[in-house]
Amino acid sequence: MTDQIIAQIVDFGALGLFLAYLIFANREMAKKLDALVESFNSTLRDIESSNEQRIDTMRIRYDAVIVSIRSQADAEKSDLRRQRDEFQQELVDLIKNNARI
Repeated sequence: MTDQIIAQIVDFGALGLFLAYLIFANREMAKKLDALVESFNSTLRDIESSNEQRIDTMRIRYDAVIVSIRSQADAEKSDLRRQRDEFQQELVDLIKNNARI
């Protein structure tokens, strides 16, 4: 089979040889293109993986910040309630003392 193809290419002369060159060049270019696409896809996977790790790290940091802010807000709210209760008690005591006089 390949002997017949080679014979036909040689029979075409220069055009046949040019056809053989084009077929060879096309196959080599396809191999190079496949390797380039695989390399590109590998690089994209690496970038995606790195990006996911950075996003996870940022999420952990921001979650910690949110927890810290919420606990600080809860502590301040508790402190304000305690101060309000103390002030109310002082006010009630002052009203009671003024009512006795």
